Amino acid sequence: MIQTCDSAKIYDIRPREVYISEPRIKGAKLIYDFSYFKEALQNLHRDHQIMVYCGKELRSPAAVNALVKLGFNNVYELQGGLAAWKNKRLPLVDTDGNEYKYSSMK
Repeated sequence: MIQTCDSAKIYDIRPREVYISEPRIKGAKLIYDFSYFKEALQNLHRDHQIMVYCGKELRSPAAVNALVKLGFNNVYELQGGLAAWKNKRLPLVDTDGNEYKYSSMK
């Protein structure tokens, strides 16, 4: 499983206001509008691994389709979105880039 940007580029496609106010996967870059994909990814090799996620897997399927249409070959969707990531208590960073601390209650 991809947990940081060490092996892939990770793009958060939640709305901008959510991205700047809630925890995210470390190293994830915001692309909140699919029309920006082409511009944001212009220097990225078409075979590079890309993972996209949203909050609950509502926007990410469309993002995957858009990336494939742009010619990217290794595009992955975070199944279940960030909600599934959080349920597994996988690493996140807060809005300042510091390690996110989960509450003791699940």
